[in-house]
Amino acid sequence: MRVAFSTLLLSLAFSGHALALNAQQIKEKLAQDIPAVQIDKVEKSEIDGFYFVDLNDGSSILISNDGRYVFSGEVIDINQRINLTQERKASVNEALLAGINKDDLITFKAENEADVIYIFTDPSCPYCRLMHEEIPALNDLGVTVNYVLYPRGGDRGPGFESIQAVLHSDDKAAAIHEFKTNEHTTKYGFSDKTDAQKEAVLADIKRYYDLGNKLGVRGTPATFLADGLPVSGYKKAPELMEIIQSRK
Repeated sequence: MRVAFSTLLLSLAFSGHALALNAQQIKEKLAQDIPAVQIDKVEKSEIDGFYFVDLNDGSSILISNDGRYVFSGEVIDINQRINLTQERKASVNEALLAGINKDDLITFKAENEADVIYIFTDPSCPYCRLMHEEIPALNDLGVTVNYVLYPRGGDRGPGFESIQAVLHSDDKAAAIHEFKTNEHTTKYGFSDKTDAQKEAVLADIKRYYDLGNKLGVRGTPATFLADGLPVSGYKKAPELMEIIQSRK
């Protein structure tokens, strides 16, 4: 559940501590002061006297080690020219991406794989279809593309039925290629599947959707590098490759 940071700051202002707290005490204090906040992890940040607090919605905030001050938004190390907030988010994302079961991915593997990316995609999304056209070029550049299906708008979204059809197919890579290159295809369906099969697919879609939300996906295509860095929107292969190379 999201909590307005104004509410968070107001709550903390009335219950500040003069003494430095450890990570567990920070977590306990937030849980006591603002029980609606769901905390995944508290760790010391690169900034003296501050902790990173990773929230359950995938976002991170900074809190002073006395539990008094909270900062949200971008934190930049000017000397090193590093976006600390972005790097923290990438670190959290990397762990989430590493936990994805390979069976949940639709993979277009590069023959000479040098890099891996993850794209949360919806077959009904026009920019997803454009990005799909970049896969051969990405593969030629040594980039393996892993698709994770993410229905825009959830179960009311325009791509929800096509995603179900893809997940019910025997060859998911061929199915998603068909949907992305032939918008009005009727080649794939799922009306002949059992109720148990349909329920299993619906459960899978919910897992993907929840994962995407936790990673901060708000639209498609949403690309993540192997180190967790988010790359929003449609990117041509050379542009995406430039971003990948900049992380090395």
